[in-house]
Amino acid sequence: LYGDDIVMPTLVDNTFTDNEGAAVRFRDFEPLIVTGVCGTIRGNTGLGNGLNGISFYADSYYGAGSVYLSGTSDETVLAQNPGMPYVFRNASADFAGTLRLEPGTVLKMLAGLGSGLSADLVIAEGEEGSPVVLTSLHDDAYGGDTNNDDSATLPAPGDWGGLGLSEGTFDHVVVTYGGYSYNPSYGRALLV
Repeated sequence: LYGDDIVMPTLVDNTFTDNEGAAVRFRDFEPLIVTGVCGTIRGNTGLGNGLNGISFYADSYYGAGSVYLSGTSDETVLAQNPGMPYVFRNASADFAGTLRLEPGTVLKMLAGLGSGLSADLVIAEGEEGSPVVLTSLHDDAYGGDTNNDDSATLPAPGDWGGLGLSEGTFDHVVVTYGGYSYNPSYGRALLV
């Protein structure tokens, strides 16, 4: 599935297997703008795809692009998709208003200039045995082998930037392999 500057489709309890590219990809030249992101993607699985994930990618002539995501009523909800994490490649992702990450949600990033996430309010409330995870695309320990390369690439500190926020609530959250140069919007704290 591919989409450009669209309202988010509803993708619930689907299986994506053995596709050449990303299982689900939203891509455009900078900026990529996706609206209606509010729990409409959940319960999907992927295996054997070129990228086992839900990819947000913004092409830019100058390095990293910008991805703008917004939900409904100023809240964006990212829900769990077993074996298909949300992937932000070569982009900084700015969420309008509140970003809510449900238990078991995995977000993977790969460094580009400024790679990271930014939101006014972040509510990341995982559970025992089902944490919210922010990590590298190369990290197979969470969300599986997303880039489908077995162990050809290994995660390392600085693989992605960080999480910029004005305020937030974090419970049962794992943050790994961040720290690449990232400057969130003025007035926001940085979590790496």
